[in-house]
Amino acid sequence: MVYSIDWYQEGKVILANVQGSVTLDDLGSLQEQVFAYLDNGTAPIHLIVDTTNLGQMPLKLNELRNVTRYMADDRFGWQVIVGGLNPIARMIGSILMQLAGREIILVNNMTEAEQRLSRIDKEVSLPQH
Repeated sequence: MVYSIDWYQEGKVILANVQGSVTLDDLGSLQEQVFAYLDNGTAPIHLIVDTTNLGQMPLKLNELRNVTRYMADDRFGWQVIVGGLNPIARMIGSILMQLAGREIILVNNMTEAEQRLSRIDKEVSLPQH
């Protein structure tokens, strides 16, 4: 897997771009980075995950539970998964909602992600594409 993670809005919104096939080790590394961002932001901190170019991903609930602990963190806000038309992204969204007991927003593109987060949290100010 190739991925990048950075602030999309400093201290408030994280953007992770995920490409190719994903392993549990990849997700574990990504999770540790998300925790580091949670330590350096202002709650609630939201995460946009761009899965537009995602390949395969492990789908066993018990394995995914260990690499999605960040979603249970009190500082974590909403997770938005970009690539909503992708059947893999839809399946991931469903699994993550079951694991974390949180709502996840599935959208088709970054513009929708920006608009939805801006409506949910008035402190979010993202560039509109």
